Amino acid sequence: SDPTAAPEGPLAALDAFGEGDKADRRRALLGARAAAVEALAARQIQRAGGGGPAEEASAVALPTAEAAWSAMEEAERRLKHVLQARVTRAQGAALEWERLQRGVGR
Repeated sequence: SDPTAAPEGPLAALDAFGEGDKADRRRALLGARAAAVEALAARQIQRAGGGGPAEEASAVALPTAEAAWSAMEEAERRLKHVLQARVTRAQGAALEWERLQRGVGR
């Protein structure tokens, strides 16, 4: 990406993603987790023998989805940090430019 590009646009898009699509997908992940826990609890109450393909698939898919979610959140955190650092640097340069235009030194 262009290091001189204004970071405010991508930062706003990242915030919109966090409030929109990410929130919807987080609810879906939590719903899947709750369904898996309910299914496991019902199976344990019924004391049905051996797990079966659906239970095995749930046991593999849910941790995989949660690991992918954690990785996405970490990548999002790093991206937000980089964008905020660029905003801070840009604002610092703008303030310095204003001081130079006014003839004010440090």
